[in-house]
Amino acid sequence: MTDTRFHRQELLFGREGQQKIAAASIAIVGVGGIGTRVIQDTVLLGGRRFVLIEPGELKESSKNRYVGHLHDDPVPGTPKLRIGERIIRAVSPDAEVTRVPMRLESPEGIAAIETADVVFGCLDNEGARFSLNEVCAKQGKRLIDIATEIIPPERDEPLRYGGRVFVLWDRPGCLCCCGVLDMEEVQRDLASPEELLSREAIYGLDRKRLGGTDPSVATLNGVMASIAATEFMVAVTGLRLPVRLTVYRADLGKFTTSLDKPRAGCYTCATAASMQPQ
Repeated sequence: MTDTRFHRQELLFGREGQQKIAAASIAIVGVGGIGTRVIQDTVLLGGRRFVLIEPGELKESSKNRYVGHLHDDPVPGTPKLRIGERIIRAVSPDAEVTRVPMRLESPEGIAAIETADVVFGCLDNEGARFSLNEVCAKQGKRLIDIATEIIPPERDEPLRYGGRVFVLWDRPGCLCCCGVLDMEEVQRDLASPEELLSREAIYGLDRKRLGGTDPSVATLNGVMASIAATEFMVAVTGLRLPVRLTVYRADLGKFTTSLDKPRAGCYTCATAASMQPQ
């Protein structure tokens, strides 16, 4: 019997495009609210080779937004990697899945990135995004980075919420030289406990750290993850080049894309270029 599962997709990008999706090794760094959505979208597209990098476990407060978790998954005791693989196996039982229960910065995490063709960054802080950007730039990997944000109102500022998708497909143009990262937040996220105490003594306690956790909802994760998976689809199949930056202001009901060129003199891109074989 002929497999017609992907027939309606192939009407869009052809059998060859479907084969390219199946052949791509997809790394997903961060199997959380965004990561589980990306896994779901890419396996439904026909992805068959996955590398999942995530050291954490499911929390009770995560159940409002993690696709694939079950009501009786033990908390603590359910690795996020188990949830990610469960999503894949439910759709494609014979897919290739590599589980890496380590942080990205570990030797195992970096080695896993080396095996990927496309990397999805599904992380929840700027420091981790900066680290992933560095690793992907140095290894010459294509990166699709996804973020959502909810900024509570302060003084005369209104409530803001939405997200963005950034695609590093062709060089130059990384998260740093395209001005996507908040470098002050990167420094905070990567600072040692001693450095944070010193910073608080000088500047006061950071408002973003007062609440302990940031607000997060499933719908924003779903919107941004689907945009990211769509950019992956069009780029891998050759429908078009991916858009470098898509920003969603959900509070305004507005999408924008950026055509700005990357800033010249980027240390990350220059260093990465010098490491690539000529």
